[in-house]
Amino acid sequence: MKRSPNIGYQQHLRLYVDGRLFAVLGYGRSYEGVLPAGEHFVVVSQVPHLNDAYPVHYQRIHVMPGQPNVFTATWINGGSRIALERS
Repeated sequence: MKRSPNIGYQQHLRLYVDGRLFAVLGYGRSYEGVLPAGEHFVVVSQVPHLNDAYPVHYQRIHVMPGQPNVFTATWINGGSRIALERS
C-alpha cells in the first residue's frame, strides 16, 4: 500500500487488514507485504485525530493471484474521507 502525499506530512495512517494491524504509514512511507488471494477487509484510520474527528475508512479489497496488487490511500471528496484506490 502506498500513501498519497495529499494526506499531509503530520498525519499517519494505521492500516488494518482482516482485523490485524499491518502498518503505520507516515509521510512518504509505504507498506509491502504478502496477502493471500481473495477478499480482505481493510480499515485505514488517521492519527492524530484532528478537531476531535475520527476519520476511519472501511473497505473490502480483492487481491488477485499471481500479480502485484498495489493500493494507494488518498483523500477524496475534498479531503472529507480516505479511500484505497488500486494503482
